[in-house]
Amino acid sequence: MASVMRKAIADDQALFAWAAREGYGDYTSWDAIVRSMKRANVSNMATVGQRGTVYGVTTFSIGTFHSQLVAQAKRYLIDTLSQQAGQELYVSEGEARQYFDRHRDAWSGSQGYQVIRLTVDAQDADPREFRQAVWEDGMDDTGPSEHLLERYPSLSWNMESISKGEGGSPHAQAMASAIAQLKKGEVSEVESDGRQLTCMVNVSAKSDDDTNFGEYSSRIITVMESDKLEQAIASRAENIKVDIGVNEVKELMKTR
Repeated sequence: MASVMRKAIADDQALFAWAAREGYGDYTSWDAIVRSMKRANVSNMATVGQRGTVYGVTTFSIGTFHSQLVAQAKRYLIDTLSQQAGQELYVSEGEARQYFDRHRDAWSGSQGYQVIRLTVDAQDADPREFRQAVWEDGMDDTGPSEHLLERYPSLSWNMESISKGEGGSPHAQAMASAIAQLKKGEVSEVESDGRQLTCMVNVSAKSDDDTNFGEYSSRIITVMESDKLEQAIASRAENIKVDIGVNEVKELMKTR
């Protein structure tokens, strides 16, 4: 715990030193933070005494005040250093698009693929011919075509969702991976358990167009700005020597 806290405190001190250089205010010493907290508490109590409204915390503890300063300093740096190309926290649309392409599933509104599962008695069909029949003219907008149902009287089918996540059995993971490779309307390979043949048709459109990126671009840029900020803080913190008392550490631990 001590090691974790020292790392967190080093990060905070690096953050405050950086923010101070950019004009946020000087909170690089514990005394400065305590003085600022006391001023804020006096101001809040005066407002309450005049029947005014104080939003949020009325009387800060040092831990809650410190946490608020950290959040505000981070927001200040992002607002200050992400507005134009060349600034340290700037994220271009090109960078955001690359991030979206690498993490597409995390930003997709869908948590899975919609598929139609088709099953037929193994004695009634050849696997290759069955897949070919489904591929060529076996499906319409709602399910198997009449032609396919006539050709395979034992055919049964249902609509279901296949999760994009990595959870589930190895078979479920393999199935999701196989479906992910199919474009809308394409048919999977046929599986056989000796009694039945099964294949699936992907009826979900793949999320690979600019429309989806446009929907999430601002949120992606926000995430990337925060990531850049945290990486920059960690880099600066490597040269920070933590010099803070035990009591101060205990106070900060209450909000960590």
